[in-house]
Amino acid sequence: MSLAEKIEPGLHIVGVQSHQMRAMWPHVEKYFKSFEERSRGALLAYDLLAQCCNAERQCWVATDGERVQACALTEVQPGPKKVVILSFCSGEHMEDWWREMVGTIVDWAKSIGSKRVTAIHRPGWKKFLEREGFKMSHMNSDIDL
Repeated sequence: MSLAEKIEPGLHIVGVQSHQMRAMWPHVEKYFKSFEERSRGALLAYDLLAQCCNAERQCWVATDGERVQACALTEVQPGPKKVVILSFCSGEHMEDWWREMVGTIVDWAKSIGSKRVTAIHRPGWKKFLEREGFKMSHMNSDIDL
């Protein structure tokens, strides 16, 4: 799949439709493998792909039309507040795409009636997310058994 056929030049944040995920896989596979590593084996790259193909998760890419510079995954938690969870995000040249990526996801969350976006992130993302209005509510620690 050539990204250039679908997207005009310049950086764009694109939500990948579930039926497009298999064609997009060569462009995002390295990010999904990174997500697997960060989960320390709790989630496998191919399982995340299957969840995106089944619309259980949403895949977002930052692309210049030629290549994917970043990839993020969200999931919608149903309930009285319909929370969108930004669970994974990785990419190159973060300063070029992070603000637009987060803003696009927040706008999409509003459009589907979500009342909150929760980002699960590493400590280094805190300063970036605070600039966009996110407030830290919890921290978690775990131990491998």
